[in-house]
Amino acid sequence: MRILGIDTSGKVAAAALYDTEAQCLLGQQVVYTKRTHSQVILPLAERLLADTGLTWQEIEGLSAAKGPGSYTGLRIGIAAVKAMAYALQIPCAGVSTLEGLAWQNLAWNGIIARR
Repeated sequence: MRILGIDTSGKVAAAALYDTEAQCLLGQQVVYTKRTHSQVILPLAERLLADTGLTWQEIEGLSAAKGPGSYTGLRIGIAAVKAMAYALQIPCAGVSTLEGLAWQNLAWNGIIARR
């Protein structure tokens, strides 16, 4: 299953494409911009698909960061994912921003934070 995930919860807009069968990240795009996320997230996803040689019809699931984060940014990302999921007739899900950040450190063997 190929899943397109987007994150508009912070100062950067990000999109990533993950293949669950191969268990690998196929590509990612990240941009820090002064424009609103609504102006950059869909072109970012389009560029990611073009870079990986995939089409929208080959995406089988979508995900969006659901917070914590910028309220307006979260609304933009969630609305975009829900609209794409509806148009493509595929499932979508929310992912905790903090949990997504934590998964980046899965292979780390040591202390990440102290009280």
